[in-house]
Amino acid sequence: NCLGNPYMSFKCMVGYKFHITMENTNLDGYVSEKLFNGALAGGIPIYFGASNVGKYTNKKSFVHCDVNKTILEEMRSFYPRTSRPRHFLFNRSASSSSWPTDEELYTWADGYLRPELEPCVRRVMELDGNDELYEATLREPFLLDEDIMSGAYPLRGVMLAYNLLSSSEEEARRVGFTTLPPDTLV
Repeated sequence: NCLGNPYMSFKCMVGYKFHITMENTNLDGYVSEKLFNGALAGGIPIYFGASNVGKYTNKKSFVHCDVNKTILEEMRSFYPRTSRPRHFLFNRSASSSSWPTDEELYTWADGYLRPELEPCVRRVMELDGNDELYEATLREPFLLDEDIMSGAYPLRGVMLAYNLLSSSEEEARRVGFTTLPPDTLV
């Protein structure tokens, strides 16, 4: 029953302990509804996006997987947005018609991303294995500075998320957001 609406997609995440939330681009200052949807769903977001996200939200309330922009750009230069990766990455000639195997692609990406993602994976495992730490993270306020949410669109995007996060349970239910008891988390 996911509506496909970016302003209500948090409903699809309800019931899970963690929510992977990825921005479409990695630019400082670009924090979309994706992170907010993860917080609205009642679990801990695992966020891939703006390195300065802590300027807008409380980084203690989610897991920030901050992949170095230089690594991402280097990976993009080797694997441009075309139908095939560059042949020299996989010991193939330019005329080769064979596509790299899944194992070759995995090995290539692993070489770039493992050092970047290991701290993130360790943090998720730590939270998953320690109920007190997990619950303490859930109790962290998502926003520390309410002034950053002032704006002209009180029922759209991040303003909707902020309004729901700061509303009473009765008001949240009125707009369709319901919470689940902790024992229903997957």
